[in-house]
Amino acid sequence: MGRSVLLVGGLGYVGYNLARLLSQRGVETIIASRRRSAERRPGITRALDALPGVRVEYFDGLGPRGFLERHGCPETAYLLVGRIRGGRRELRASNLEAPLAWASALATRCSDVDVVFTSVLTVYAGRGSLEPEERHGNGLRPRSLFTRVKLEAEKRLLDLCPGLGVRIARLGLFAGRRPYHPEWRLLLRLAGLGVVAKSDAWLHLSTAQGLLEAVDKMRECSWDTVVTRSVTLHALTRVLAEEAVSPRLSLPLPGRRTAKLTARLLPGLLGEAASVAASPPPKRIYGKQGLGEIVAELLAEPPEP
Repeated sequence: MGRSVLLVGGLGYVGYNLARLLSQRGVETIIASRRRSAERRPGITRALDALPGVRVEYFDGLGPRGFLERHGCPETAYLLVGRIRGGRRELRASNLEAPLAWASALATRCSDVDVVFTSVLTVYAGRGSLEPEERHGNGLRPRSLFTRVKLEAEKRLLDLCPGLGVRIARLGLFAGRRPYHPEWRLLLRLAGLGVVAKSDAWLHLSTAQGLLEAVDKMRECSWDTVVTRSVTLHALTRVLAEEAVSPRLSLPLPGRRTAKLTARLLPGLLGEAASVAASPPPKRIYGKQGLGEIVAELLAEPPEP
């Protein structure tokens, strides 16, 4: 891990937890954001600015190159920008064009920079395996526009190698108290009511600690799944309910067999999520945190006013 880190789009859940962990390690961290994003998330912005060695800077009117000219080159840059839902134009702008613009600026202006692109584990939909491919993209079957754009971004970023030390980190569930995933919001609400899901479907959890460990071990111009722990939906919702209130009710939900059928029949994000839910845990894990520690990180985001 280098002595300075740039987080592009760091006002979300991934960025907050990375910045918190980097601050604990004494790493100087700059978060590049738009002012509009900070205005929408004043609580998380204040919490980040309060972390030792962490500061939020804005690139409005500067663009990636102007931002680097003003603030200098990092040793490691995490490209965390991205949207899960939206039209074709929105998804391409946030998941493809934005990370490519930052990576191109880093390749042109800086030298010896490691660039980490956070992609999605759901690009493995339909394979029934979470093991990394021998050749990038071989056998992958993204089923929604979101994951097709993510996979295209992976390939385009790897084209910048070896001049830029690109690493592709495919994450599993990585969501906090205010997630974009409606399914995760539903689980949190049910947990607040003491409801536990009775299901053997898999959830593959990723953490900031696991991501940092994976990046330290990955070679330049490579990719890997970054999973810290795989648990059943039942196990995770039980811990969530115990954090909120005592579990009161068990709610039967579809399991792995239903997930396999759903993955075959439905296109889009739901089919991909079902495919992952039916897949076994990966053999390699990063972070080695217990489920209680992971849940604490999942719920660590500061509240907004």
